[in-house]
Amino acid sequence: MNYYENIILKKLLNGVYNASARKKIIAHLRPEFIREAKQLIKEAKAKIGLGDTSGIKYRKIRGKEAREFERITGLQAKGKTRKITKTDVRHLLKHGMASKENPRGQASVIERDFLLIPHITKHYDNLTLEPEKSENKPVVKYVKTLDKKKYYYYETVGGKHKKDFRPKTMFKKK
Repeated sequence: MNYYENIILKKLLNGVYNASARKKIIAHLRPEFIREAKQLIKEAKAKIGLGDTSGIKYRKIRGKEAREFERITGLQAKGKTRKITKTDVRHLLKHGMASKENPRGQASVIERDFLLIPHITKHYDNLTLEPEKSENKPVVKYVKTLDKKKYYYYETVGGKHKKDFRPKTMFKKK
């Protein structure tokens, strides 16, 4: 964790940030991640290369993060990679229609929310292993509150050799 991430985390935990917490987190992301993510979102929306499984590998799980994840979920995480593909982006942005989300008490998932995934998976408020599986793969749920909204992010162990953690779904409640 770099200097700025450390300061942001301390301020978030102490309740210093107000409604602009999401913007401040995004402002301190690596510029190359933001560039890659915006390009991935653009191509996913245009349905360019949806079969491509390369995507963005945004963090390798190691050290304290791996130990904590394994302790809570019981799943092996050390050395695995967190990854998002174009197909994953298209699926996550399906929760972007206000007409469908508002009646459920949810807010639309927008492109900026997609940029929060690295933060949510590292600085979650709650992490659980779900009892149900998806395509016979374990599902992990992260919950994070930002800007008075609760973000729910689900991921599975995916990839050909099960070395990646991949998004399953994401939504947020008002």
